[in-house]
Amino acid sequence: MKHMGKQTKLPLVWKVIGTVLVIFIIGFGGYHLFYQTDDAQPQTTTKQTTTNKKSIWNTDKNARLADFMDDWQTDMGQTYQSGTSKNQLDYFDLTLPTDLKNIEATINDDVTTLAWYQNKSKTANYQVVAIYGNTSNSNNRILYLFTIHNKKPVVLVTEQTNATSKLNFSVTSNTALKAGFSKIVSGKKAKYSSQTKESSSATISNNDSASSSGSSSSSTNSSSSTNKINSKEDAYNYLKAQNYDADGDTLIWTYDHTGSDEFGTFYFFTGIHQSTVDYNNEHGTDLTDHADTMVYQSGKIRDPYGGEFE
Repeated sequence: MKHMGKQTKLPLVWKVIGTVLVIFIIGFGGYHLFYQTDDAQPQTTTKQTTTNKKSIWNTDKNARLADFMDDWQTDMGQTYQSGTSKNQLDYFDLTLPTDLKNIEATINDDVTTLAWYQNKSKTANYQVVAIYGNTSNSNNRILYLFTIHNKKPVVLVTEQTNATSKLNFSVTSNTALKAGFSKIVSGKKAKYSSQTKESSSATISNNDSASSSGSSSSSTNSSSSTNKINSKEDAYNYLKAQNYDADGDTLIWTYDHTGSDEFGTFYFFTGIHQSTVDYNNEHGTDLTDHADTMVYQSGKIRDPYGGEFE
């Protein structure tokens, strides 16, 4: 008959230590089980905040640009629509941003590539973060692409009027747009104000009466204000009031048409020198020497061929 071996009993002290360890482990683990979400939330929030600050484009910056464009387009006298993944913009036969990948793009006739930033393309030269188009007038369509190129903000524009996937862009000359977009990309607030705009429109100093009355320069400067030209008649009278002529020879202006470009709505005039008119009348000839000009609603005068503002 076999005898069972004698069982070894644990000392009481080890039983006490084991019981304490079990209680500690259950208590500590239970605490984290119930409070894990609350503890982790501040860490997640901090990480998201840091990510948003470092992100070159996000929903907050997109909203800031939308607010900026609302003010800018109102002052320009134009209406722009944005193109997003959910609300596409129709530009001729293109649906944007979906068709960005189909555009054969050039910038000043140099071939380049475009991509919608949400698609996370690693090969496109320009990452398009926002799209705005003025497509209501088929004769004066304007398309802006707000892009990131080499980690820098660049605003591209085209006013191409033919329906094609081949679009030639240029970097916008509108300093208000460039400055506003740059601030937004850097994380700053950008508020468009007609009082601080640059080449997008003009601030006209009403100092004729002040200078004729011998007022000081300080009173002349304080009388400056922003005038608006709302009709071809206003534009014509403004041209005459400015004594706008070429080479000191008086020009006779004739209204041609109203148009719109990235600087706003303009009235296009053709001009002929008074000396040419006098010569024609004297010799029975029909000579012409057009001196075309564009008068913007803001009061800016621009050479349509030289492209410079007067």
